[in-house]
Amino acid sequence: MTHPSEKKKINFPPTVVSFNGYHQATITELTDDLATRWKSKHGIDISINAQFGYSQSLLVFTDGSSTFEALLDPIRWPIELKGIEISVKAPRQLPSEYSLIIQQFHKTWNEEEMLNELKRSYVSIIKLARMKMKDGSLLNSVRADFKSKDEVTSILRLGKIKIGSMVQPVKPYFLPIRINKCMKCLQHDHETKTCIRPRLCSKCAEEHPLTNGCPNSEKCINCGGGHPSGHSACPVVQEKRRFLVDQAQKRKSELLVATEQRLHQQATSNQSNSSYINKEAQRASYSQVLMNNQQQGSSLV
Repeated sequence: MTHPSEKKKINFPPTVVSFNGYHQATITELTDDLATRWKSKHGIDISINAQFGYSQSLLVFTDGSSTFEALLDPIRWPIELKGIEISVKAPRQLPSEYSLIIQQFHKTWNEEEMLNELKRSYVSIIKLARMKMKDGSLLNSVRADFKSKDEVTSILRLGKIKIGSMVQPVKPYFLPIRINKCMKCLQHDHETKTCIRPRLCSKCAEEHPLTNGCPNSEKCINCGGGHPSGHSACPVVQEKRRFLVDQAQKRKSELLVATEQRLHQQATSNQSNSSYINKEAQRASYSQVLMNNQQQGSSLV
């Protein structure tokens, strides 16, 4: 079985590197230093690019999962770049390819206890998060986050995960992005209010009276598969979801870079204004001294 995450290009969020001191190094100097130190310490090459962010922090990007996963571990980072001590902040949210859904996870089960049990068998698992309905009610499923995409892919191929002596079914995790579907013809390329096609049965995708139910088998109008139109298992839905996720991640990364640059510009502007105000204050103080001296000289005459 082939899963979408094995083929699609992933947009990885950046790792943020902050410097605990002032530096004048260029992006090329910093990334070259990081790559050299990484090669020396771990014996592997990393493929990275970067941009400056707020307060000259460095936003480190990568296009490959192996480099991204290596950068997630703060222990593997050097303690300094170009002679300046650094601190590293990993992305708060990993790409959806690093997560899966564990099903039949009973509401009475404690996520922390089950996470500790899972860590015995799955070295890269880092978090369990209970899935919820829009109204906040709990579901019998959790999202499991991993630091290794390959481990997620391996579990999904098996279709199950072991928790101690129990075996639970799993399925891919998709970011909660709404996929548009026409409620008349069940296709995804337009809205219901603009549709001029006949109304189809939501179960079999055929045109027939809907008053007495549907005796037919489930069929998708978009891919011909044996599931209702618009189902998350539909490859057409998955392709549209991937496109929307990619667009959202690109916008998020662009927004992060723009925000970091804007904050840096504001900080630089504030420093310039502060310097100007200090100079003006010094001039005013000097002028006041001269005026006082002149007044004292006049009183002596």
